[in-house]
Formats: sequence, C-alpha cells, structure tokens
Amino acid sequence: MQDTTQHNSVDRQIKQWFDEIIAELRLDEALYETDLLHKEKRDLYKILSSGNKIKIHEAAYNQARMFFIETMLFDYLDELRGRSAFPKKLAFDISKSKILVWAEIEDDNQDLEQKLILCEAKVNARFFPHGFSITSTIVERSDQLDIPPHYKTLNS
Repeated sequence: MQDTTQHNSVDRQIKQWFDEIIAELRLDEALYETDLLHKEKRDLYKILSSGNKIKIHEAAYNQARMFFIETMLFDYLDELRGRSAFPKKLAFDISKSKILVWAEIEDDNQDLEQKLILCEAKVNARFFPHGFSITSTIVERSDQLDIPPHYKTLNS
C-alpha cells in the first residue's frame, strides 16, 4: 500500500514538473514569436531545434561550465567575506575549468595568506570532483608586481 502511495506521489510530482515545463515552453514560444524572447534563450532554442547533436551537447556543456564557474566564484567570494580575508588587490582570470586568483597582501601578513589558501582549498574541495578548480597567486606589496593584464580586477 505504501509503495503505491509513494509511487502516486512521485507520479504527481513528475506530472506537475512536466506541466510547469510545458507552460514555460508555451510562454517562451509566444515570446519567441513576438521577438521578445531574450537573445540567449532564442539562440538556445535554435540550437535545440536544429537537431545537431554536437551543437546541442556543446551548448549544454557551455551552460554547465558557466554554472560551475559562476557558482565557484560566488562561493570563493563568500568564503573571503566569511573569513574577513580582504587582500589589498584582488583580480581573476577565468578559463574553461579554472579560476586564477591574483591577490596582493601587505608584507608578512601570514594570517591573511593562510585565510586565502584556506578559501581556495574549501572551494576546490567542493568543485574539483566536477572538474573545476581555483589556483591562487599571492604576492606581497613589496614584490611590486602588477596584476597581469588578462586578469579582471575586483578591487584596488
């Protein structure tokens, strides 16, 4: 009896999910037809409707990659905030599966350096199993090194 009740609950949940997806698709269809659908979503629907499996999987891969990189970056910034680990300068370079961090700290600030290393380690522990990681370069102010030009500065 319990298996039937649980099975019916799952069936209702799946039916509700399908109903919501269908309603969202119908709304997107109307927006597409009136040229009001956001460009990225319009492009995604064009790829999906093309039937080109390589392009479909490439689009899915790019969406997943963006999700993981964005989530990883926000998690890293949350870790920094949570540990009050604010370097003098902070910059990032993002590749397909990695975030490179450039952090400049005051000379001999071993406490901050350890916090930055721990933030990196915590985020890597969560995301490395999915093929994504952070690598930090930590420099001291006296090193007098400029942030590499391909990095994007968060603060100065």
